[in-house]
Amino acid sequence: GHRAHVDLGFAAARAAIEQKAPAAARQRGIDLRERLFLHGVERHPRAAGLRLAVVTNKSQEAADRLNETLLRPYAFDAVFGNRDGIPVKPDPTSTRMVLRQLDVRPAEAVFVGDGETDVQTAKNAGMRSVSVLWGFRSRAQLEEAGAERFAESYAQLQEILLSM
Repeated sequence: GHRAHVDLGFAAARAAIEQKAPAAARQRGIDLRERLFLHGVERHPRAAGLRLAVVTNKSQEAADRLNETLLRPYAFDAVFGNRDGIPVKPDPTSTRMVLRQLDVRPAEAVFVGDGETDVQTAKNAGMRSVSVLWGFRSRAQLEEAGAERFAESYAQLQEILLSM
């Protein structure tokens, strides 16, 4: 089987966007406050054979716009946004659909996120998870939601993903 890193909810590192494409983002109507997991992606565990996906509760249209612009250099294998008739996170339906698309079993995947919804979605989908601490939630809030594994930096996240 394949291993996957599923980044749900476009978690983290606003600075990477602001440094890489602020004018392009504004021209396309993309809110730079959108938090994307891009910081350090050029050194991403993809080199170790991980497949990459994004699942977000934002609209499919917004997810597609981001994928076609700011995310394009990072070549995500799947980007799944909110779609009519499919429940949003923390329901595991969209996450399971992406895993099937990538031919990855839940036990082989890692759900990375920065919020309580991400922690719960991972549990609901039968996946391991890593909570990043550079989002809008504190470690205490994430622990209260059931998070058990944390990354304080992108380098630490890489180490965790490659060791799982």
